[in-house]
Amino acid sequence: QVPKPLFAALSTVPLVLLTSSSALCIAMTQQQRDQMKDLFAKYDTNGDGTISLSEIKSVLKSVTNMSDADIQAMFRTMDKNGDGSIEYDEFVNWVFGRHSKKDARAKAALIPSDTSGLQLAFYNFCGPAAAEMDGKSFTKLCKDCKLLGKQFSVTDADLVFSKVIVPGQRRIGFEQFERTLELVAEKTGGDLEVLREDVVAAHGPAFAGTQREKVRLHDDKSTYTGIHGSDGRHSIPVSDSTTTTGRRASRLSIDCEATNRSKSPASPSPSRERVKELFFQYDKNGDGTISIDELMPILQSVANMREADIRKMFRTMDKNGDGSIEIDEFVSWVFGRQSKQDARAKAALIPSDTSGLQLTFYKFCGPAATEMDGKSFTKLCKDCKLLGKQFTAADADVIFSKVIVPGQRRIGFEQFERTLELVAEKTGADLEELREDIAAAHGPAFVGTQKENVRLHDDKSTYTGIHGSDGRHSVSSKSGGPRLGVDTMLAAAQTKGSRPTTPSTSASPSRASTPSLVPSRASQGSSSSSLLLDLFKGFCGMAHDIDGKGFAKLCKDCDLLDKAFTSTDADILFAKVVTKGQRRIGYNQFLDALKLVAEKKGVEVVDIERTLVVSSGPVLMATQPEKVRLHDDRSTYTAAVALLATVLRNHPSTLCSSFLAAPVGPGKKIGFSSNALLLRCCC
Repeated sequence: QVPKPLFAALSTVPLVLLTSSSALCIAMTQQQRDQMKDLFAKYDTNGDGTISLSEIKSVLKSVTNMSDADIQAMFRTMDKNGDGSIEYDEFVNWVFGRHSKKDARAKAALIPSDTSGLQLAFYNFCGPAAAEMDGKSFTKLCKDCKLLGKQFSVTDADLVFSKVIVPGQRRIGFEQFERTLELVAEKTGGDLEVLREDVVAAHGPAFAGTQREKVRLHDDKSTYTGIHGSDGRHSIPVSDSTTTTGRRASRLSIDCEATNRSKSPASPSPSRERVKELFFQYDKNGDGTISIDELMPILQSVANMREADIRKMFRTMDKNGDGSIEIDEFVSWVFGRQSKQDARAKAALIPSDTSGLQLTFYKFCGPAATEMDGKSFTKLCKDCKLLGKQFTAADADVIFSKVIVPGQRRIGFEQFERTLELVAEKTGADLEELREDIAAAHGPAFVGTQKENVRLHDDKSTYTGIHGSDGRHSVSSKSGGPRLGVDTMLAAAQTKGSRPTTPSTSASPSRASTPSLVPSRASQGSSSSSLLLDLFKGFCGMAHDIDGKGFAKLCKDCDLLDKAFTSTDADILFAKVVTKGQRRIGYNQFLDALKLVAEKKGVEVVDIERTLVVSSGPVLMATQPEKVRLHDDRSTYTAAVALLATVLRNHPSTLCSSFLAAPVGPGKKIGFSSNALLLRCCC
């Protein structure tokens, strides 16, 4: 709502003149310009010609009960050019422009008028996150302003509220609230202006709680004896609490609680000059551009981002697609709109007062997520040592349920900042210290069982006998044998030569009916494609194509599966490339599947093919038979068994024909059940 003095002068200005800041300033009189300039200079405390977020936050925090998230959202609405500060034209446009319900609260605090005091009292009774008043808050207003009595009871307040509320609604706005004051003055017979002044003087709701009594032996720490007086837990001075007991502010003494710590103001968004300085800092080789190799180690170490996400973000920054980021592309990406994954990267690349908190938030979300669930929030509270008697895990779940959007299961960074405000309010700790402690945590703490060192197992130089000579414990390979390097395998393939392909005599089926095995790629003659074809045949077995189970085994045995590419993804990719109505794929479709695997993992197809080539092929898992001396050592064979073994080794066909010609009685089975029969067959 526009102040009455300004509204009276601007009521005759055409609407078209109010569409630009310059036209608006020309339409105002000198007195109105002076009034707006005085207000702007009042809020510009450092006199730099702009209003920063810290300057406007200090004003709104002292007058209203707006949350930090609402103030930041309003600041972004005022800052049209997104440079992190509000200029005079932006301030004037915001004053005379359209506002949301939450911005009306800020306008009542920043622009003085005849109704601004009443508006502030109304919004303070509505609550920090609401812009309308419900019946319960209206009753409390009547109680705190001492309007209730014999002539005006709680029932009368409910009746007045029900008269002005819109049917079907549960809350009223400021205009309806002014109507309620008229009805209250009419009911009580009092003067309306006096009633409005009483409400303005109340400023906001009065909170009454149980006042604790002073206990001398507890509050007077000079009476502490023994370990309580010497271990430091009850005698820490206030100046040291920021480094040793930042998250235990609610457990300090009354003197510590009464000490007011000034909050450090949040710095504005970085300027373009600062962004350019950071660009040259990340340009390691000094060629005037940032490559993917220069950007990836920073984001992996600081933001814990996956390689696939970094490459995707790099393609978003590289507008012209030349494979490198120029300074104009970097600046436009910083001040432009970003996705949720880009926000994680921006927090790592552009340092600010909230970047440390943002990075900790994203690390607790996980490497692939940008929002936090309830389990991760509870772990954050545990790892940051926020949980205690005053704030339990159940309290953390309750706070998380308060800020989450109905129907959702995760919260973003702005909602996370709201949870920190509720945690500070619950524990009585200072909000800035709480934010600093969480930012210092850097990420989740992983606790697992540490295996002990076993000398006879870990020290392979102590292996004896077959364990030290057969290579099973000296070569890291799934199949037990040494893996050939890429150069060795390529050299072997060049020596062997590419395998020629002969056309089939039968009619070759089309690709729609049966997948073809013979590759039709330009790289068929190369050594790497020959090795890849041999690997494909190895996983096909006796068939000429491979099914979904065999493709999943190939991905597992060749170490393609990880967090970015799981066995479920392998099944989905197989379903994409397989011909409709078929259940197996050929070599050409297998190559198409490798392209999809590379796209899913965010790497090049050459890297996938190289991984397959250096693998040892299919891993066969079977029961290993134990060594039996009397069976494996043929020198221990005696009599007929030794003779039979000699005949089997030298003349197996003679033994079989003699055995079949042997007489067998009726009802008896043919078998080696008698030494006599064996000797007869051998003779």
